[in-house]
Amino acid sequence: GKAKVTLIKNLLASTAENVYDESGVLASVRQSGSGLIQIDKAMQTKVILHDGENVSRITLGDRIGNEFTVSFYAENLSDTEVIFDGASIELSSDDYKNYNGKNIYYGIRKLNATFTGDSTVVVNPNSSKKVSFNITLDADDITYLEAAMTNGFFVDGKVTLSVSDKTHPSVGIPFTGFYGKWDKIQALDESDVNGSIAFSTDIMGNT
Repeated sequence: GKAKVTLIKNLLASTAENVYDESGVLASVRQSGSGLIQIDKAMQTKVILHDGENVSRITLGDRIGNEFTVSFYAENLSDTEVIFDGASIELSSDDYKNYNGKNIYYGIRKLNATFTGDSTVVVNPNSSKKVSFNITLDADDITYLEAAMTNGFFVDGKVTLSVSDKTHPSVGIPFTGFYGKWDKIQALDESDVNGSIAFSTDIMGNT
């Protein structure tokens, strides 16, 4: 039934392997989702991560600011306690370059950040535990991106919980938010061809 399908999706998503570009930067989770499916780990895991509504991803919305919180639930499906003693968070955003006097999207950029939260996550048998991390974006990264993306920019990331002795697979959950005000992005502009109104492809704030 539907519950079984949802469980399988969450098992696969929670244990998926991160995807990186050729420079080692986390690929946009808007494109890669949770990452590469690992069937063996999905079969081994006792814990899945989800947003509280059985969805293994987090949508932060817009106006997240330079400091924001990522919260999710670690659900233990087994009769034994699971202890994660490591946590990591990787972030990225769209990058850009100047072409003929206009800034255009070009690749992805690693975002530096600091985070605070539980260094150890203990998930009791057959129960769920809420986990939260407070994230602060690097000021230099914000300045760099705002120089071209005056309306704001996406913040993509993934939280990974791990066990140092490798007795349990690592589990992770991706998240996406928008730094800025999404409703300020121009949706329509004047066509360069005949002056008619057209959908805008420019969300960087070029003039």
